[in-house]
Amino acid sequence: MDKYLDSFREMISLRGLTDHTLKNYCTYLRAYLDYLELFLRKLPEDVSWADLRDFVRWLQKDRSLSDRTMNCVISQIRFFTIYVLHKPWDETQLPFRKFDSFLPFVPSKLQVLTLIDSMTDFKVKAMTALAYSSGLRIGEVCHLRNDPAKPIDTFFLSRHIHNQERLLGWEPRITCHSLRHAFGTHLYKDGADLLTIKALLGHKSLYSTTLYVHQLPYSNPQLPACLLIPPRLQCNVQYDP
Repeated sequence: MDKYLDSFREMISLRGLTDHTLKNYCTYLRAYLDYLELFLRKLPEDVSWADLRDFVRWLQKDRSLSDRTMNCVISQIRFFTIYVLHKPWDETQLPFRKFDSFLPFVPSKLQVLTLIDSMTDFKVKAMTALAYSSGLRIGEVCHLRNDPAKPIDTFFLSRHIHNQERLLGWEPRITCHSLRHAFGTHLYKDGADLLTIKALLGHKSLYSTTLYVHQLPYSNPQLPACLLIPPRLQCNVQYDP
């Protein structure tokens, strides 16, 4: 299946997208190709529309993905079908999901600190603390390794976060992106302006930033550290810049 993924990367790169976007586009396509190889034992050219619908249902249930995220999945498969397999795409066979605009779930500071404090796995604790305190995307966190050829699976941290929530008796609601939402929201609540948060999150549009932060009153004019990690949680994480 590697040749299909390589062709997909090549076609995506021809669109002039950034390396980060390229990695994001490959996330669910890799899951799709693995599904074909491990479960269906089919080549992409031989997949039926029924197979595609089964994959979408399986992935959403297995990963607990939102309808918004599932649209990204469908978009990646659509691009793969058209530009790699050179086959037509029928939107009546696998339509995009419809959903209402929403404010994302944002865990409180206490919830985030409780979650991190309860983690016993050093790697998971470090990655979760880094994701929250920096606002990095999950793909960026997982690629902070000395050997870029061996990135951590982006689902690795998600699985551990949900398992930890269950151990705490919580409903599994916190995702890796929830930590990014929390980073921006908590900064805004503590006095950071939207332009500063926009720069820290790496948004091209200020509109994207307004979706991350809730309109909360604030009084502190100084920009605080988003996460003051207690001494018991502090650790030295080294990586190549």
